[in-house]
Amino acid sequence: MLHPYLTHALQLQAGMELVQPPKPGLAVLRGAILFGRNPRLITHRVVQYTYGMEVMVQYQEGVHPTDLKRTSDEEGVVYVSGMFRKFVTRNDLIPFDHVERIALPPVRQDLKNVKVALYRSTDASPKYVRDCQHIGTIHVTPATGRLHGFIPVQMHFGSTHIQVTAGSDRVDLQYL
Repeated sequence: MLHPYLTHALQLQAGMELVQPPKPGLAVLRGAILFGRNPRLITHRVVQYTYGMEVMVQYQEGVHPTDLKRTSDEEGVVYVSGMFRKFVTRNDLIPFDHVERIALPPVRQDLKNVKVALYRSTDASPKYVRDCQHIGTIHVTPATGRLHGFIPVQMHFGSTHIQVTAGSDRVDLQYL
């Protein structure tokens, strides 16, 4: 329970009545028990962060910063590293068990493995991962030993965690 003085100050500031459950800890515990018994009670979720992954795109002079410029060894193609590719945006309302899918093109087809770095941000539209918080990495090693085409990356929003798969590899991220 909030102190009566704090309750009054909040009501004056917000311009509306502040309703408090008589036992807030019990209300949270009851909600957790109900969710544990039937997770389908939660039908949608407001995403707290913008989630995405690091990608490389072809470098454009005057558009991308020069400090992120990289050259492909074989083809001589100039890329910019550290770009943010968004899965979902902060404050999006997403349904329970929602899956976002991205087909990630590898920089080169002869790679033996690919690192999929995952990030989050409080900004709705970050451009670069340097402006984000790193939350996990998946190392994808194709069963055939070589990449063939695009790498399927999925971000599954369900229950109390985010599950990310890239190729056949998977990582679970706790909501923070």
